[in-house]
Parts: sequence; C-alpha cells; structure tokens
Amino acid sequence: YVFEAFPANNNHSSTKKKKYALKRINCSDQELLQSCRHEAGIHRSLPSNHPNLLELLGLKFEQDFTSASSASSSSLPEEYNVCYMLFPYLRNSLRGEITLRNILLNQDDHRQKQQHDYNNNSLQRQSFATVEVIHLFRGILDALLAMHNANISHRDVKLENVLLSLSTYGDHHHYNTARSAARSKYTPILIDYGSAGPLTTPPLTTRHSILNLMEVASTHTTFSYRPPELSDVGNLRASSSCIVDYGKVDVWSLGCVLFGLLHGVSPFEMEFVKDNNNDDGYGYDGKRRSGGREKQQQQQEEDSTNKAATLPPTNTWSKLSPKQKSTLLTPLSNANTRIFHNFIHLTKRLSLLTTRERLRLLDYIVERVYLLVCIPETSRIARNIVMSQGRKGMDNEAVDDFKGLVCFRYTLDEDDMYQTFDQWDELAAEPTISISSSSSITNDSSSSPPSLSSSKPIAVGRDIITSACLLRASAALRTKIRSRGGDEVYEWERWLRQELWLQNQLLAKKQQQQDNNSKSTTDPLQPWQGKDFFANKIQPASIVLHKFRTRQWDEFTFLSKDVNKKMTKMERSAVIARFDFLRDVIMGVTSAKEAEIVVLDILLRAEEEAMSNGGGSGLDRYLEKFLPLVESWTLWMALTRPSPMQRHARVFSLLDAMDDVDSVGAGIFADDDEMENVKAAMDEYEFGASAGGKRLAAAILKRMSTHLMLEEKKGIPDGGDVSVDFILPSKFAKGSEWEKQWPEEEERVEWMNRIGNLALVSSRPRSRTAKKKGADSSWEQKCVNFKKEPWLLTRQLIELDGWDAAAVQDQQKDILSLTDLVWSFGTKE
Repeated sequence: YVFEAFPANNNHSSTKKKKYALKRINCSDQELLQSCRHEAGIHRSLPSNHPNLLELLGLKFEQDFTSASSASSSSLPEEYNVCYMLFPYLRNSLRGEITLRNILLNQDDHRQKQQHDYNNNSLQRQSFATVEVIHLFRGILDALLAMHNANISHRDVKLENVLLSLSTYGDHHHYNTARSAARSKYTPILIDYGSAGPLTTPPLTTRHSILNLMEVASTHTTFSYRPPELSDVGNLRASSSCIVDYGKVDVWSLGCVLFGLLHGVSPFEMEFVKDNNNDDGYGYDGKRRSGGREKQQQQQEEDSTNKAATLPPTNTWSKLSPKQKSTLLTPLSNANTRIFHNFIHLTKRLSLLTTRERLRLLDYIVERVYLLVCIPETSRIARNIVMSQGRKGMDNEAVDDFKGLVCFRYTLDEDDMYQTFDQWDELAAEPTISISSSSSITNDSSSSPPSLSSSKPIAVGRDIITSACLLRASAALRTKIRSRGGDEVYEWERWLRQELWLQNQLLAKKQQQQDNNSKSTTDPLQPWQGKDFFANKIQPASIVLHKFRTRQWDEFTFLSKDVNKKMTKMERSAVIARFDFLRDVIMGVTSAKEAEIVVLDILLRAEEEAMSNGGGSGLDRYLEKFLPLVESWTLWMALTRPSPMQRHARVFSLLDAMDDVDSVGAGIFADDDEMENVKAAMDEYEFGASAGGKRLAAAILKRMSTHLMLEEKKGIPDGGDVSVDFILPSKFAKGSEWEKQWPEEEERVEWMNRIGNLALVSSRPRSRTAKKKGADSSWEQKCVNFKKEPWLLTRQLIELDGWDAAAVQDQQKDILSLTDLVWSFGTKE
C-alpha cells in the first residue's frame, strides 16, 4: 500500500504542506523480506541525485501488531514484520497522462469531437507533440543508462512504471544544465526497482535453471513488454552458451514504451485496441470499415433474441431446474464447464461468510496466495501449467514436462488432450498387485491375459513411466540418454517427433493408395498425434516393463496357452527362467542395467507378434535366437563390468540385429575368448564381498538350478526373492569344527567370498532363537537347512561328508562347468 505522508512537525493548516509517498509492505514471510531488502539495495546502488531516477528517502522495518496475520504466526523477527519506504510524492503518471489525453481514441472519433475543449476534460484526443515525445523518451533513456552504468538492469520497463514530475523536481541537479531546448512541463521518473537485477546472469546449463528463469520472467516482467527470449523460455535448451542479456531485455522494453508514447499502448496490446475499435466499424488507422454499423446493429438484434431465449439473470444457479442447467452448459466446452462449476462452488462458499470474514479472506489472499490460475483452453498455456506443478514449478520432474508435450502440444483436439491427460494419470497411479482384471496372479496359463489396449484403468506408477520413456527413447534414437537435471526431456521430445514423422509418412502412403484404388473421394486419415504416441508407445512399454519388473509372467500374451498353442509347458518354463534371470541381474547389478533396453524391446516385439499372428516364426526368432544371446551378454556385462560406451555399443548391435529380418544374432560374441573371459571373471569374482555381488551370485545359482531341473523334467519353484548363504561362515568361534577344517587363515580369506562357497537359499526370515544360539552354524545343521530348499544345486550339497578347501574347489569347478551348459556365448548359425 502507498500512503500520503507528512513530516511530524509540518503544519497541516499550511497551504504549502510538504508531501511524501510512504510505501508499506507486509513482510509475511522471508521471501517478501528479502524482496524489500533487494529493492532497497538497488536504490542505494544508483546515483542519488539523478533527475530521472526515484530516490529512496528513508527505510524502516518494524513490527505491526494490528495485522492479524503478523500477530498470529510470523516466523520473522519482530522488527522485520513490516517494511516502510519513503519516496518523494509524485502525483502524475505517464499512464494517467495518456488516459487524460485520450491517445487511444481512434482518428474518426477524434475528428468528431474536435469541438470539445481538452481543458474541460472532454473526449478530445491530444497526442504528445514530437518534442514532448523526445523529451520524455530521453528522460527514460537517461534513467536506464544510469542503471546500466551501475551494472543493473530494470527488467520491467513499461508505461505504468514511469511517473511524471513537475520541473521543480530535479531542476537543482547538474544533469539539467545540458538539457535540450525542447522541454516539457513534466520530467519522467523511472520507478519500481523490485524486479531489477544484474545485467548478465550465469549460463543456463540445467533444466532447473531454465525453469527458474521461466518463473522469474513470469513474475518480474510484463508480458506485453517482454522480449521473445523471455516469452518462450520453455523451448530453450540448457547449454553453456545459453545466456540471457538483460540489457537487451531493457532495450526491447524501451521500444515498446516509445510505441506507447505515440499510440497509448505497447504494440503487443494493440490487437485488443483494434478489436475494440472495430466494434464501432472503425479500424485503428481511422478508416471506415464497410458494413461496420450494420454488423453492429445485426449483432444487437441477435443478442436481444438470445437474451429473450435465455434464462432471466435474476434466477440463481441453485434455483434452476436440471433441464435449464443442461441448456446453459451445453454450448460450453469441457474446460469452460469445469471453470463454471468451480466458480459456482466458490460463490456458494463465499455466500456463507459474513462481511468481516470475506475481508479477512481477501487480506489473506493478498498477503499469502502466490498465484490464482484459471485453466485455459489454449494448449500452449495448458502445457505451461502442467510444467508448473509443485512448488512454483521447481519440483516438477522431466516426465511432467514430457506429459505436457504429449497431451497438449502434440495433440490437436481439446477433448483428446484431456482424455490423454486423464489416461496418463490413470497409468501413473500407484500400481496394484496385478495389472489384470483379477485380484491376484494366477498360475493357470490357460486364462486369457488382458490386452495392452484394455479400456480398464491400468496403474503402473510414475517411476515405471519414466523408466519406460528412457528405455524406449534410447532404443529408438540409438543413443545414451542421461537422466540428470531434467535434460532428458529434450531427447524424449526428439523421440516423439521422430515417431510422429515416421507414422505420418506411413499414413500419407496409405492415404495415397486409398485414393488410387478408390473411384470416389475418401475421407482423409487422421494424422498421428500425441494421443496416438501415448496409446501405442508409452502405455504398452510401461505396462510391459511393469510386468517384467514384478514377475507377472502369466500376464504376457505370448506365454499364454490360448494364444501360443505350439509352446509346450517345458518351453514356457525355460523362457520364464531366462527372463527371470535377466530381471534379477538387471535389478541387482548396476553395470547390467543397459540390458533392460533390449529386454523391453524383445518383450514388446513378442507381445506384438502374439497379438497379431498368434506366435509363429517371428516369435520363435525372438525367443529362441535373440533371448539366449541377451541372457549371455547380460552375464558378460555383469561379470566383466565393461565401460558404459561398450555396454551401449553391445545394446545397439543387438537392436540392429533384431531389426534385420535375415539376422539371427550371429557375431554378437565374435570368438571363444568372450566366453573364457566370462568364466575367468566368475572364477575370480568376490561375490560375497558386496551386496551387489551376493545378488548376482543368487541370480546365477538360481538360473543354473532351474536349468538342471528342466533337464530332469522337474517343476520349477514359483518365482520369488532368493539369497545366498555362506557355507563356510564368515565368522565362527575359536575351537569350533570350522577352525579344525580350515586352519589356514589365508585359505579361508581366498575362498570365503567365491561363488563355490555360496549356497542358494529362499529368502525367509530367521527366528530369533536361531540367531542367538547359532543353530545353523555347524555343517550338520546347514545340511538340515539345505535339505529343505527346493533348489537342486543346494540340495546336492548334503551328499558331501564335510566342507573343506577341497570341497569348495570342486564346487567352484562344477559351477564353472555349468556355465558352458546354461549360457552359449559363441553360438553361430
């Protein structure tokens, strides 16, 4: 609030009492307090005797006990509750002068009203003379030049931020000695330094800095005076060369101010002025438009007819019948209907408040509410609103930005926008136990799994959607995408644009074929849009990825008996064992996560083959040729830990081989050295030394056990979490049986963490009694526990008489020999 202020010793009865402008700011939080200090600091950094800059005469922070908000729960020190700033009193403003002169009045109305006297406050249009424009603009330019010389940019230069002072204010300063002879009765004073800041800022190297710039631009600049680089911040790409020069921002705003001196408004507000003038049949240039008055009269007649047909304005919404409400809402779009219902809800709540309560609510909104938003129908603005979810847009993730792109920017129809938006929200909801219509996962493979395009809501979670976008974009673009700082959204949009271009090319060819084959004109095919991209790319990939990570093998179509009738029960179990191994390694070992790119691609291809052809040679190619290669390559990657570049190169080679219909994946492992490297790495790997190594050992031993059980035509235990147990304990008491069998400490250290000393066990909690007494620490007790395990490799251990160094070495050799049987690295066809 700004008040008129007088000196305490000033005689109010005097006709020449001195006035000041006192600006009062309620500092209800730290942000407002810092803003006041920032504005005061800008004033101190500027010349105090410049005639075109507003001088800060005084500054004070104090506690105001009359404010309800400050007296309740303010976290600020008492002296910093309210800020007062004292300025010279300037009664006139540039915007007020433009309004008094009626500069916005069109030329035709100006000619009709020339008989009125301007001094009598008539509607006569009196533009600034050229000499006045030069004087006013030069004063604003001098003020801005002084700020730039102090390395400060104003950032919000506009007509409303220029006050006009009589010649007495500033005439005693030395700046006026060299003034041009062309003078006006007013001196322009540039005000409002709350948005000011440095001329240059650091480069925008992250998505976070771009979102921060977007917030600053929307908060501290005026849209109609804003330059292009701040009007479309969302399309900027973070890089070391992305720098905003606020000096140029001020220059752009100066041009808008100069235009406003001549025409009354910024050039980017002129469309509104044109529309208003054209309602009277006149253009902005003052020329008569044909039929203007006739169109206005016709519009008035239509409005009268519509008004007679519509409901009386005295009828409130609550008194309307359902039919009347339906009649009123029918012409409205979905967005406007939602806005209308929100308005009705708000007015209903406000009607219950007393006048005092409404005033308190208004004070709270003024002091505490950051932004009130009315959801628009424009897709571009709607996308920005999606990006602004969270704490003023700072907490949104890249997937939220991508959601706005898919749902709004690249979708044409408004209903499709909101439908896609709702479908995305349903997909991103918290996942249930099973994504099928049933409440639990069934082992009966004869049941028909749900289609990926099922109309029922399927929830997989927000993180799954993010991972699916990263994996599918990497596969489509054949590039490594980093999930850092939100920059991945640029690669996602490139993936989106590539898919739209490819699909629309196919649609164009299909349209041309239809036109050539049809004698009559056919309806044009609808172009591929964001809604199609979501339904055909994002949604299927997210659902399949969720099934894979949660071991919902019975939900896959290509594993269903009803669809893939050629697949036997043992073949199905073998395929599930391979995917289960891949899942365990990818989820447990960091150096193997890139394998998920290929696994997801194979699963999507297999599902598509099963849904379209019911299996066949295409499905056999993926499951019998490429799946074993991916499994072997994943093990190689987990054990040898190659560089990220090498891992991605192997991924893209596999994807290229799958795209080549004549390829069966030969050459992925070029020679037998790859296999020997894997066996050597497995032999030397200290699996028991880390949590990741234990998870990898559990996956390897589980895969070997399932392979042996399938060869013996035995059933495989239900999928679940497994772990490994040290056969030779890592710690044991002195004088125990273990110390007698392993007297050499160096030998114990050498074999303790090898895979030969690890046994696969089901993950089940141990009782407190067993932990305290150490009942399973002896070899005999371990054999009792191993006998209960369903895993073949573990049960084979009970045939041994004891566990010494020779037994560990034999077990190590057996496991390494199984590597040749389970994984075939050098298969060539």
